[in-house]
Amino acid sequence: MSNIAIYSIIGTCLLISASGKAVMDSIRSCICTTVFRKWEGNKWIDPAVSWLNKYKNNDPKQGPKFIGSTTVFVFVTDLWHFSQFIFLRFFFSIPILYSFCHPIISWVVDYFIMSVIFGILFEVIYKILGKK
Repeated sequence: MSNIAIYSIIGTCLLISASGKAVMDSIRSCICTTVFRKWEGNKWIDPAVSWLNKYKNNDPKQGPKFIGSTTVFVFVTDLWHFSQFIFLRFFFSIPILYSFCHPIISWVVDYFIMSVIFGILFEVIYKILGKK
């Protein structure tokens, strides 16, 4: 695979990862001021109530809704955990892809470059999600 193809995949991973993080922060901080406001109170989208989806009858005292619903499969229980899953999976794939193009010596500088790109993408998407 060519370096250009790998860089394109890395860029896509950065965009998807930053989007997942932006969704997480948007709905967690105040869903009422974001593009998600029409789903306020939604049992899968609104973190104020969706966190209960992990449990039988939405009651933590009754234990997990299904095997892994509070651990390995928590990402299927609500939007916040799904967005976190997307954020982390794509974020952690970047160094693996990157290692195909560069020796470890240049990673330090490039780490900071990718951190800045991720931060910019996150801020732009977070601002877009927060618009009324």
